[in-house]
Amino acid sequence: MAGLNKLAGDLWAAETVTTMTLEPLHPIQRQRFGAMSVAEKWEVAKGLLRTARETRRAGLALRHPDWPSEKIERELARELARART
Repeated sequence: MAGLNKLAGDLWAAETVTTMTLEPLHPIQRQRFGAMSVAEKWEVAKGLLRTARETRRAGLALRHPDWPSEKIERELARELARART
């Protein structure tokens, strides 16, 4: 459970954000995550990564409307590679 919260925080971190506070899980969420299988937790993690990629891709496109999609994809890959710890 704490691992999913950390993953979510890591994925949403950006250069312009210096501090991020995640809300504590609701008891029902805590119960549901505790009941999930490893495979289900992995699917949640992959979904978070997809959402992070889509959101960051859209942000790059808005910030740099003149960039071709190939450059946006290169920058997205570079940022995600740097974000891994």
